[in-house]
Amino acid sequence: MSVYTSEECEKPVDLARFLDQLACNGIVDVKVFIGSKKHPVRLVACQISEEALNKRHRDANRAAQRRGTAISKKKKSLLKYCIFITNVSEEILSSIAVMSTYRARWRIELIFKQWKSCLNLHVFKGYNRERIYCFLYGRLIMVLLLGSMCSTLIPYAHALGYELSCFKLFKYLIADHVLFRAIQEKTLSQFLDQLVKDVPRRLCMGKRKKFSLRTNVRMSNNYYREQERGSEADVA
Repeated sequence: MSVYTSEECEKPVDLARFLDQLACNGIVDVKVFIGSKKHPVRLVACQISEEALNKRHRDANRAAQRRGTAISKKKKSLLKYCIFITNVSEEILSSIAVMSTYRARWRIELIFKQWKSCLNLHVFKGYNRERIYCFLYGRLIMVLLLGSMCSTLIPYAHALGYELSCFKLFKYLIADHVLFRAIQEKTLSQFLDQLVKDVPRRLCMGKRKKFSLRTNVRMSNNYYREQERGSEADVA
């Protein structure tokens, strides 16, 4: 991605050097222009902790070895930054808020992945237009139904001290067509009662030492937090 400091610039900046020059307490928040068409955007970047940087180096070295290549100096110098591109102004979100809310982006990615993996939203068999429409509308209806159930069960699981796994819920509902059969056999009430009982036992994420995505967003944890603590320790 080419980054320019203004629309008039013909030569893109060396991004790593550019960030190093502008970093204030490890954070950069600046208006830039990106791409060949030079779209105006807001660039927010922060330096990551030494531990996270070492992990990135190890991952990058392994990836380079698999490809039989070497890591360029430019890429190495950029590994110490988390970089975010947004069009949200500073009046709406501060740079810290941008880094905190960005975690929620991964939840959106997971939703599309679940649609593809669980519902085969991208697979259609046949050539008849009406057949394709039936498949498409049926799967979109299922998306709405599953999404509604997820949004209802997420706060219920949270009240029990768990975090619901939407992926597990999707698998639970479509395995052996259990939801369809419950509707067809008019046993939906019993099925929902069993579903509620199975939430803490089968449909939640396992206990982890790390905070979950939902908890991190709620607590406004961000990629800069370790850096902030380090700065506070230096001041003390």
